[in-house]
Amino acid sequence: MRLIIVLVLFVAYPVCCAGAQDPGDITPRILTINSPPIAYFERGELAGFGVEVVRVLSERLGQPVDIAMGAYADNYKRSRLEPSVALFPTSRTFGREKEFKWVGPLIPEQICLYARKDSGISLASLEAAKHVRSIATVEGYASETYLRDRGFSNIVSHRSPSQCADALKYGRVDLWVSSDVTMASLARQADVDPESLHKVLIVSEFPSYLAFSPSTPDVLVDAWQQELDHLKADGSFERLRAKWLPRLEHGVGPMLAMEPAVQYTEKERAWIAGKQVIKIGVDSDYEPLDFVNAQGLHSGYSSDILRLLSERTGLIFDIQYGLSWSQVMDGAMEHSLDMVACLTPSGERARHLLFTESYVRFPSVVVTRMDAPFIGGLSDLSGKTVAAVRGFHTTQQLRDEYPATRLLIVENAAEALSAVSQGRAYGYVGNLGVMGYLIRKHGLSNLKVASRTDFDSYGFAMGVRSDWPILRDILNKALATISEETHAQIMARWVAPPPPPSAIDQALLPWLWAGGVTLVLVLVTVVSWNRRLSREIAERAQAEQHLADSEQRFRELFDNAQVGIYEARLDGEGRFVSANQRLVEMLGYDSEQELLQECALSEHLLDSSTSEQLRRAMISVHGFLKLRTGLRRRDGAMVWAEFSGKINPKNGLVTGIVQDQTEQVQAEQALQEGELLMRTVLDAIPFFVCLFGADRRFRMVNRVGCELLGMDIDRIVGRHIGDVIPEDVWALFKPAEDKALGGESSLVDMHTDYARRQGFYNAYYSPYVDAFGQVQGVACCVIDVTDRHRAENQLKASEERYRVVVEQSKDAIVIGSMKGELMYGNPASEELFGYRLLEVKGVQVERFFHAEDWPRIASFMGQAGDFTYEARMIARDGSVLFVENSRSVIQYDGQPCILVHIRDVTERHLAEQRLRQNEERLQMALDSPEYGLWELWPQSGQIDLPVRVFHDSFGFSGNELNRDLKGWAEVVHEDDLVATKEVLRPYLQGEDSSLKHEFRIRDAFGHWRWILVQGRVVEFGEQDLPVRLLGVVQDITERKAAEERLRELATTDSLTGLSNRRSFMEEAEREFRRAQRYGIALSLLMLDVDHFKEVNDSFGHEVGDLALKSLAQIGRNVLRNVDIMGRMGGEEFAVLLPETGVEEALEAAERLRASVEQSPVMIRDSSEVRCTVSIGVALAHKDETLDDLLRRADAAMYAAKRKGRNRSEVNKEDAAG
Repeated sequence: MRLIIVLVLFVAYPVCCAGAQDPGDITPRILTINSPPIAYFERGELAGFGVEVVRVLSERLGQPVDIAMGAYADNYKRSRLEPSVALFPTSRTFGREKEFKWVGPLIPEQICLYARKDSGISLASLEAAKHVRSIATVEGYASETYLRDRGFSNIVSHRSPSQCADALKYGRVDLWVSSDVTMASLARQADVDPESLHKVLIVSEFPSYLAFSPSTPDVLVDAWQQELDHLKADGSFERLRAKWLPRLEHGVGPMLAMEPAVQYTEKERAWIAGKQVIKIGVDSDYEPLDFVNAQGLHSGYSSDILRLLSERTGLIFDIQYGLSWSQVMDGAMEHSLDMVACLTPSGERARHLLFTESYVRFPSVVVTRMDAPFIGGLSDLSGKTVAAVRGFHTTQQLRDEYPATRLLIVENAAEALSAVSQGRAYGYVGNLGVMGYLIRKHGLSNLKVASRTDFDSYGFAMGVRSDWPILRDILNKALATISEETHAQIMARWVAPPPPPSAIDQALLPWLWAGGVTLVLVLVTVVSWNRRLSREIAERAQAEQHLADSEQRFRELFDNAQVGIYEARLDGEGRFVSANQRLVEMLGYDSEQELLQECALSEHLLDSSTSEQLRRAMISVHGFLKLRTGLRRRDGAMVWAEFSGKINPKNGLVTGIVQDQTEQVQAEQALQEGELLMRTVLDAIPFFVCLFGADRRFRMVNRVGCELLGMDIDRIVGRHIGDVIPEDVWALFKPAEDKALGGESSLVDMHTDYARRQGFYNAYYSPYVDAFGQVQGVACCVIDVTDRHRAENQLKASEERYRVVVEQSKDAIVIGSMKGELMYGNPASEELFGYRLLEVKGVQVERFFHAEDWPRIASFMGQAGDFTYEARMIARDGSVLFVENSRSVIQYDGQPCILVHIRDVTERHLAEQRLRQNEERLQMALDSPEYGLWELWPQSGQIDLPVRVFHDSFGFSGNELNRDLKGWAEVVHEDDLVATKEVLRPYLQGEDSSLKHEFRIRDAFGHWRWILVQGRVVEFGEQDLPVRLLGVVQDITERKAAEERLRELATTDSLTGLSNRRSFMEEAEREFRRAQRYGIALSLLMLDVDHFKEVNDSFGHEVGDLALKSLAQIGRNVLRNVDIMGRMGGEEFAVLLPETGVEEALEAAERLRASVEQSPVMIRDSSEVRCTVSIGVALAHKDETLDDLLRRADAAMYAAKRKGRNRSEVNKEDAAG
């Protein structure tokens, strides 16, 4: 086991010794996908924005690079496992942050949901997308993970974006998740018109990155990141973006490349690398600065600033949705949130938050109604009701500085402005930017900016948790790089001033008076006209009755018609004027009244432009049109209908009928899909397939047929067979065609020059009939069987060659039936067994096998398959042969038979038997609980240890014996670890072929055991490195214990267990030299037991010995572990105190003296003997020797005895000092 631990260290050695790698020596491999205009193939070469950026970076670094295109899922797996491999493009989302090493950001991307315009799909939120039938995404994309993590179960994963676009085109899915940067190009590749798709919802916004594998050296990643920063700083990056992505307009992404890179300190870079994901709180309803839009995404001025900061710091901002403003502030103060995106700095907030520099500023103003009188400032609001938003800094300012103002507390700024507009509040104090936006958005035209306030202008900053000042500094540096131009773009995107107050133009007053007069004249005329009409009512009553009867009959026909009948206007929204019951039901309404009140024609057309197209088409065909279009029912379902109508040029109304053709359209679509499926299947068939009619004209031909005929499909379909196939070739096929047209299938097998390709062909002809059994044409399959003919000829030649080989083979080869009867044996088999074939042909093979082996052979005799086995066989003379038989099932004489290749391995078997015997003898010799063989394979770390030593003696279990080298390293004694590593290094590196080393390991019982490891390298591999090591390990614990006992006898006083005089002087000499070399204090105590002779004389030597042992034990208890105590002879002892001055030494002497005085020696009769000691203290001087120090301490001890004993005395030279 100790051996294993040592070897672990040396497996780690090459890693420890490896130097930093030059990034120029590494060739990165960039894995990309088909994502135009980022990366795609153009005329066989990779091109695109991302490809060109990678190549420019490679050239600048002087580093070759390998760019390859593949499926995203495959690229993703490789980029996580292989070193120096990067995935591009990919999103740096929260879950992937630790999976890669990132270089970027490169371009901003919006991940969106796209639908067909004719699908009628619209979504109010991302949650609503869970209810559509299916959503296409690419396997492994971040968008796939993003949606699955949010509970989407309707995801359909594809291998490529083009497959997603194709699935959307043919209606197999309802939505497609794609980047807005690449959608149009990918759609065109799938033969989908991008204009036929529309963006339904923005799912998320993440910039794209280069993602290097986690095992990529940091020096390479840092070099690429630094060069990318330089590329942005010198404008080259922006020129590439403008070349490839001229229409990239969302967010503020285009400004990214034109502004200076941020210069961070090493400490800041390390902090960014360690944190990366920052939790941010936002105000969900503070438009236009900070809010959550209808799709549930963070929006506003602050969202654009955060996007820029993420790109320039490499941090990911994790927006925490669903929090009220008070919850956001509480979270920031409690540090459950790391940042607040947008707030006004204040003294109260500064107690819990740090603030960045303000990134946008607006003046503070008062807004009132248009009809409110002039106010000069906030003091004019005294006694008036002013709307104030809960939790806003301005609300607290009004309370503190203008207490006479009555406050109407509301939840947001929009509600505050609404209260002013409705008269519930006199005014609202807020910032001009927000109020201007909200007034314009909500159409509050009765409001005006009444006055500026004496409050400070609103500076909006970001709040950072108080214990992260470094984050505030990082953000400030990044904010400082945002140019004024970029701020202006963001301002124009989100903020606009409020409308100015307006007044009635006095010039309009005369026109208002004239209008009043005209109105009076109109009223007079209407009264006169009504009187005239009253006279005509009676005359019309009878005519109206007849008309009503006619209308009733028409209405019955109108409502009972099986087609929809309508009358509608073509101007405006296309409102229905009338509709029959069938149209009402078709569009999903309960009554005609509901249809006329609630809907218009344009609301039901799948394409809103169809109404205008309908009107223009009617005019172009002189007022009549027949058009098929899609209609959306009231419940959202879709129906297909055929419009036919005629326009009345007098009243602009169109009258016509609507026929439900949903089933017909679905049948047509099914037919189209079936034809497409058939086309796809036929093109996948690897041989020529075609259809031709009874007129022998081609109706269809697959891809292989086009290739074989050397023509495009357009040049084949519709043409006569004789015009496409040469006449001499057609003559071979024509009889079979005639049979097929007569209703009979046939096969033609020929050798011909078909379409200029000499070879053998099989042509199959089969008639296809209609529902009445009439032959309508022929289906033909032409299969090129040239390779099969060639293979058959080669097989015949091979069989002949094989027969010659078998006859001449040195090994025995026999063939038997599946029943075990011998059918053939080559000459070598006759020589091996001593039988002639004629003697044993037809004999059961059981006869030739050893009786003990036959049951095993018989068990697989009739089985199929090839395998090899060993057995004993009997020769004619009765001798036993050890053979290795390779068995195969072959065709022989037209039936399945067993061919056996027999190799005589008798000599090898005997040699192996002798080897096993030798190994058994060796194993018996090594079968000892104290020593055994070990074997190690350094490359795999596998090691085999002697079980008796490590299991029986050391107690390790089977699982513990199977641990790897690192596991064994944990049980090596820490004092032996470094030395063992140094001994083994040349051995493991092949510099020394032999090993001998002793060290300690901890056994399974917790005891330290000494082992001796000896061995040598028995097999070398490439670069002369050891591949296999072999040796002996021996338990030498008892030998080491014996050596330790001998050492103790030589250095230890046998009575007290302390160092004897010789050992003490050696240790004292080492400590004395160390103190002199480093100038550190060293003190010495000399002590002697007072009146010790009297103790011996009075109580005997046994009690004296007990007193000396007691003194030694007291010394161990009182003195420090680093202090050295020894017996100098008789009752005299010495104590060396390293790094101890004279005062501390005197204190130690007194503790020792007092302990001896207070610790009597107990004797047999339960009486006690008390002893005392006299101690001399001396401090080592710079220019003296150890003998001088001993002499001065001894002198001090005798001085203590002279002064009455049982005391400590400092040498007079040290006492004077």
